Amino acid sequence: MKNRGLIAGLSLVMGSAGAVQQTGQPNCLIITVDDMSAESVGAFGCKLADTTPNIDRLAANGMRFNYAHVVVANCMPSRNVMWSGLYPHHSGVEGFDPVPSAKYPHLVDLMKSAGYFTAIRGKISHSTPYTPYGWDAELDVLPDGRKADRKNAESYGISAREGIRLSREAGKPFCLMMNLSDPHKPFYAQASNGETIPDPNVPSRVFTPEEVPVPGFLFDDPVVRKELAHYYSSVRRADDCVGEILAALRGSGAESNTLIVFLSDHGMALPFSKTQVYHDSTRTPLFFVWPGHLPEDIADDMHMVSTVDLLPTLLDLLQISNPGGMDGRSFASLLHGGREGGRDFIIKEYSENAAANRNPMRAIQTMDDLYIFNPWSDGQRIMFSATTLTPTYRRMEELAETDAQIAGRLDVYRFRALEELYFVSSDPDCLKNRIDDPEARQRLSKLRAMFIKKMTETDDPVADVLAQWTNSPVREAFMCEEEKLTTEKIAKRRQKRAQKKPEKEVVMVSGSYINMTGKEFSYMEDFSSLGVVASDWNDGITIPGVYMISSITGIPARINSSYGQHSAGGAYHMGAEGSSDRALGWLTTGEIGQSYIGVRFRNQTGTDDLILKYKFVLEQWGARNSNQEMFALQYKIHSVNGTANNLNSSSWKDLGSATVPADSSRPERYIDGNSHQFSIEGTVSVQLKNNQFITFRIIDKYISKGNAMVGLDSISLFVEP
Repeated sequence: MKNRGLIAGLSLVMGSAGAVQQTGQPNCLIITVDDMSAESVGAFGCKLADTTPNIDRLAANGMRFNYAHVVVANCMPSRNVMWSGLYPHHSGVEGFDPVPSAKYPHLVDLMKSAGYFTAIRGKISHSTPYTPYGWDAELDVLPDGRKADRKNAESYGISAREGIRLSREAGKPFCLMMNLSDPHKPFYAQASNGETIPDPNVPSRVFTPEEVPVPGFLFDDPVVRKELAHYYSSVRRADDCVGEILAALRGSGAESNTLIVFLSDHGMALPFSKTQVYHDSTRTPLFFVWPGHLPEDIADDMHMVSTVDLLPTLLDLLQISNPGGMDGRSFASLLHGGREGGRDFIIKEYSENAAANRNPMRAIQTMDDLYIFNPWSDGQRIMFSATTLTPTYRRMEELAETDAQIAGRLDVYRFRALEELYFVSSDPDCLKNRIDDPEARQRLSKLRAMFIKKMTETDDPVADVLAQWTNSPVREAFMCEEEKLTTEKIAKRRQKRAQKKPEKEVVMVSGSYINMTGKEFSYMEDFSSLGVVASDWNDGITIPGVYMISSITGIPARINSSYGQHSAGGAYHMGAEGSSDRALGWLTTGEIGQSYIGVRFRNQTGTDDLILKYKFVLEQWGARNSNQEMFALQYKIHSVNGTANNLNSSSWKDLGSATVPADSSRPERYIDGNSHQFSIEGTVSVQLKNNQFITFRIIDKYISKGNAMVGLDSISLFVEP
C-alpha cells in the first residue's frame, strides 16, 4: 500500500476539498465497529492474518489515517463526539445519561436539513445525546417484524437494504449509519466466566488461542489467549457483517455515488484499552472510500486527526453548510492531498463510566509522546471499568498474588498515577511511565504547557486543576465536586425509576414469612470488580426486629431497551423496571461478568444463633434458543460492612439450583409475554451473630448462551425461634 509521504502532489490530481464530480447528491454510508482496536485490522497492521478480509479490501479502495484517534474510549461519549464535533465537556455527554437539554446541531439534524434520509442500525441510544432522536428510520427491527440479532451478519445486510429502499421510497439520498455490535462483549462463543459456549452466529473463521497475538499491554497466559481467541473471532464476525453491508450496497447500484466512512469507537474491551486513554485505547482504524472522488490505497502518516473533527469533515466532503460552534475542524483537504498545520497532536478525555462513577482523565498525544493527567489518582481511589470483570482481569488478579511484575501492572490498572508520560513511538503499549525520568523533563514541560493552553481554549474544567497539578488540596476539592456529580446523577436515576414504578405493599404470608414481592430494594449503582461501593452497602430497608436488606447485582453487558430495563455501569439493579411489574431485579444471561442478582440480610435481633429458611422465586423471559439455563443459589456469611469483601471468591456455599428449559417454539426471537416461573429454595442453619451479614446470590451457570432475562420475582424469609 502506498505511503502518504510519497504523494505530496496528489492535490493537483484530486481537486479541491469537498468537490463533487458527478451530478446529484452523494449518499453517505457510515460503518462503525464496537470495541475494536486498530491493530486488529489487517489494513492497520494486525499481526494475525485474515482477521478482516472484507474491511481490508474496502480500505484498499480508499484513504486510511494511521494517526487517527477517538476522543473518549467509552461508547456513548465517544460516538457523541463523532456526530456533534464537540468535546464531551462541551456537549454534556460525558457518560451514559441522556442529555435532553442538548441544543447543538447533530449529524442527524444537519443531514436532514440538507435533504438526506437518515437511518440507523445499532447503538441507537448511544449515538445521540438523547433518544428518541429525529432519525427517519431505526433499523433494529427487521422488515418481517423480527428484532434484529445484533451478532448476526446476515441481518446487517437486510437492514442496509431496507435503509436504502426507504431512502429511495422517500426520493432522497441516504445517510445510513450501520453500527456493528462486534467485537463488543459478549465475544463469540464466550461465557462471562471464560468458558466456551454454543453460539449460533459463527464467524467465517474461528481463531485458536495458539495462533492469536498477545498485545504488549497484556501478558501471555492461557486464559488471556483464550479470551483473545474469542475476541479475534468476534473481529472476524464484524468483518462478515461489513461484507453483508457492502453486498447490499453493491446490489442497490448506489456504490459509485456513496461516500463510505469506517472506524471503531475505541479499543478492545480488555484491560488497559477500553475506558482508558492509552494509545491502544483511542487509536481507531479510520478510512474513507469514495470511488472517483478520493484517492485509493493510500495512508496518511503525516497528520494526527481526531474524531472531534469527523463531523466538520463530512460536511465539507458532502458540501453541506457548517453551522459553526464546533470544537473540531475539517481535515477534508487531507483527503485531497493537502497538508495542514496544527495536526501534530490530539486531545483525549475520560470522565465517567456507565455507573456515573467519575475518574476524570485528560491526555495529549503526539506522534512520539503521550502525557496523561489523572486528578482522581491519590493512591486510595480505585478505578473500575468495563474491563474489570473480564477473565483476563480476573486472571491478572490471581497471578498478582505470586508475580511481582503482574502485581505492578494490577496496581497501575487500579490506582494509576497522578501523571503518566510514555514515549509511544517506541513504547506504544505504554509500559514504562517516564514521568520521573530526568531526560524527559523538557518534553514533559512542553507537553504540559501545550495541554493547558488547549484545555483552556476549550473551557475544559480540568485545565485549572492541571495548571496547579502539584496542589493536592486543589485536586481534592475538584474531586469532591466530581463525586458530588456522581451522587446527583444516581439520585436522579433512582427518582426516575421510582416515578415509573408503582408502589406496592409488603405482604405478610404464612405467619412468620415476610414476602418482599414488589418491594423496592436499595441497589448497587456500580458493582465493579465484584467489590462494593461503601455508601450503598449502608443503604437498605429495615424490617423491625429482624434484618436490614440491601441488594447486589452482577454486571451483564446487555441492555435490552424493548423491556424497559434500567442499567447503570452495565449493572442490573434490584427494583429495575423489567417486563413484569413484580420483578425486583433482572439479569441477562450469557453476558459479560458473573451475572447474578441477590440480597443481603443483617442480623439485628440481638440473637446469635438463627435458623433461616429462604425461598427465591424467579421468572425467565425471552429465551432465544431451546437449550436449558441453570441457576444456583449461594450464600456467604461476613461481618465487613462497606468495604470490598471478595464476593467473587471461592467462599460461597451452594444452597440449591434450578434448571429451566427455554421456550423452543420461537427460537429466533425474544418471547414477549411468555415466561417460565421457577423457584430455588434453600435452608441453612448458621450461627449468624448479631450484626453479622449473610448474602445470597443467584448465579447464571451458563449452560448455554440463552440470552434470556431472569427476574427475581419474590423473596420469602422465615426465621425459626
